[in-house]
Amino acid sequence: MRFVQWTMGVLVITGCLFFPLSSYPRASASPAKHKPGFVEIQIRNFIFEFHGGLLKPDLPATILIKNLDKTQHGFTSPLLEEVEVRVETESGISYGKGIRGVYINPQQEIQIHFTPLREGNLTFRCDLHPGMKGELLMLSIEAI
Repeated sequence: MRFVQWTMGVLVITGCLFFPLSSYPRASASPAKHKPGFVEIQIRNFIFEFHGGLLKPDLPATILIKNLDKTQHGFTSPLLEEVEVRVETESGISYGKGIRGVYINPQQEIQIHFTPLREGNLTFRCDLHPGMKGELLMLSIEAI
């Protein structure tokens, strides 16, 4: 199933944004709290669940990740190795270029702030649980 949404010159295909290997992606119906440049991902039952939002290349972006499981999970992505990143957790803030990923403790959340440099796929995975994978597609569609 695919949901296509045009917003501010950005095409978002939410049915393909996050693709866990073990089940279909789930999307919530709470778009009001999500603005351009913000994406929310919840980890539940060892699955990355997309809960709304849009990212556009060359604009500041934030990914909020909430771990609702009872075990620690990782969030790693090649993108984090390419760009300046600021990670906010309950215990503090870290920043820099070239980080490999972050760990999210049970019932905790983190925010990852960065600016995507180009269109394309933002792939990610949990390095602690190899079956947990996802992908965010960033497209910049200009009006013709």
